[in-house]
Amino acid sequence: MLVQDVVKSGVGLVTFSGDKLLGGPQAGLIVGKKTLVNRLKKNPIARAVRCDKWSLVFLEESLRSFKDHAPSKDNLTIALMTASRKSLTKRGETILSHLPKKTVDTLGISLVESEVEAGSGSLPEEKLESMAFQFKPKGMRSSKLAALFRNGEHPVVGYIHGNTFYIDLKAVIPGQEKDLAGAISAI
Repeated sequence: MLVQDVVKSGVGLVTFSGDKLLGGPQAGLIVGKKTLVNRLKKNPIARAVRCDKWSLVFLEESLRSFKDHAPSKDNLTIALMTASRKSLTKRGETILSHLPKKTVDTLGISLVESEVEAGSGSLPEEKLESMAFQFKPKGMRSSKLAALFRNGEHPVVGYIHGNTFYIDLKAVIPGQEKDLAGAISAI
């Protein structure tokens, strides 16, 4: 559900994240009925927690990326969050095709369905469908594999779940497929 839909439903005030839900700078936003927002502005704490000018400039630019009430393709955060499993599968298969079969076998790489969070504060119970590389290397602990990726020439940050290492494709920026393939090959 979009913020604008929640506001239109008649809720008095809505709070949300500027970075996770708009693709803008880290900011906590409050929107809603003018009378309630004005009451909040009068509270002395409002001065202490207001955004600085740079945050407002970046926030304005992010808001401009929403044309016709939907984000443009230039909004990277929203593009990554809304990428379909189908498109992520295609990207994952492209990356796998650039890897030697021996690397895939040795690292025990498979492309699996996954679910990610936009951010635990923004959408704490909302899971987004995704795809991930699952790594089950022969003779190597997942914590060691994670360290090798983080410390590589092109650092890659994944996550460990159930003693298995994953790299989720919603976190891979389009155009970085060859870099990721190179980082995997370097391991």
